[in-house]
Amino acid sequence: MSTSNAELVRSSFEAFLGGDWDALSEVMHPDVRWRSHDPGEPDRRDRGEVLAALAARRRHGLVAAIEDVVAVDDRVFVEISGPRLREQGVPGGQACMVITVRDGKIARMQDYPSRAAALAALALSPQEAATDEPAPDLTRVTQIIRTGDAASLQELLREQPELATARLGDPGQGQSRTLLHLVTDWPGHVPQAAAKIQALVAAGAEVDARFTGPHTETPLHWAASSDDVEALDALLDAGADIEAPGAVIGGGTAIADAVAFGQWAAAGRLLERGARTNLWQAAALGLADRVRDELAHSRPAQEDLDNALWCAAHGGRHETAELLLEQGADPGWVGHDDLTAAQAAERSGAHELAAWLRGL
Repeated sequence: MSTSNAELVRSSFEAFLGGDWDALSEVMHPDVRWRSHDPGEPDRRDRGEVLAALAARRRHGLVAAIEDVVAVDDRVFVEISGPRLREQGVPGGQACMVITVRDGKIARMQDYPSRAAALAALALSPQEAATDEPAPDLTRVTQIIRTGDAASLQELLREQPELATARLGDPGQGQSRTLLHLVTDWPGHVPQAAAKIQALVAAGAEVDARFTGPHTETPLHWAASSDDVEALDALLDAGADIEAPGAVIGGGTAIADAVAFGQWAAAGRLLERGARTNLWQAAALGLADRVRDELAHSRPAQEDLDNALWCAAHGGRHETAELLLEQGADPGWVGHDDLTAAQAAERSGAHELAAWLRGL
C-alpha cells in the first residue's frame, strides 16, 4: 500500500471539490489520459481536456463527496458520490475509478461501471478495500453544533479529530463549508457558540477557512450576517482576520455584510474591535466624522454618493444623510431592492427620516 499516493489523490479530489484548479493542474501529468467505461464517450487525452471535463462536472454538481480512497502500488482506487450521479443512472449515486500515479503526478484515470469492477481491476477484495478509519460522523457533529453543548462537541472531536477540518457539501450547487461556518450559519446563535468555536479551533479548524461556491466568505462573515456577537467575538479572539475580503456584498469584509443586512449589533462590535469602513458603510452607521473625511479626501462618483445616501437612510441616520445631500446625493435614486432612500428609511422604521426625504 502507498499512503503517499492515497494522500495525493485524496487532496486532488478535495481541490476539485473546492474548485482549486491551480492545485489540480500542478498534480496532473501534461499527458494525463482519462478513459471512460462507456465506449460512446471519448477519452480525454491531455491535462487541458481532463481539467475542462472536471470543471464541467463541478459546474453540474455531479460530485459531492469522496467516499473511499485506497492505494495499491502506483494505482489508487477512488469512490465518489453525489445525488446528481444517481439522477444520471449511476447505481447508488456512487462512481468508481482507478487512478495511476507516476512520479508524483496523476498520469491515468480509468472509470469503471461499478465498485466491484474497479476492485477487480486491482485484484482487491471488498474486505481489503475497506478503510480502517471510520467515516467522519458529520450527521452527529451537525446535530451537536446546532442543538447540543460544547462538552459533547469536545468529546466527539477527541474521538474523531478529523472532524475539525471536515467540510460539509451542497451536492446540487458544488458548494462546501466548514464546521465553523455551521456554527455561524443563519440564523446563528447556536447554544454555547463561543465554546464550540474554541473547541473546533483548538482541534485544528482553520479560523479563516473559506466557503467554496459563488462567494468565499469566512465564518466571521457569517457571524456578522447572523448578528451573532458571541460567535463574532470568539472568532476574533481565535485570530480571525477582521479585514478578510469575500463578502456576498461586493466581496467586502465582514462589516459589509453586517451593514447591508441591517445586523447592527454585529456591525457595532466590529467597529469596537477596529474594523475599517468605506463611505457607504460609514454613512449607514452614522459615523459623521468618517463620512466627512471620506468626502474631504476624495470626490466620490455620483453613484457612490447616491448609494451612500441610500445606506444612510437604510441605517436611519439623519446626520450623515444631510452631509451627503450637501454634496449632491440624489434622494430620488432607486437603489437596492428597488427602493428609494425614503422607502429604505421607512422599511427600517426611521419614519421621520423617511418623511423628510420624501419632502425633498
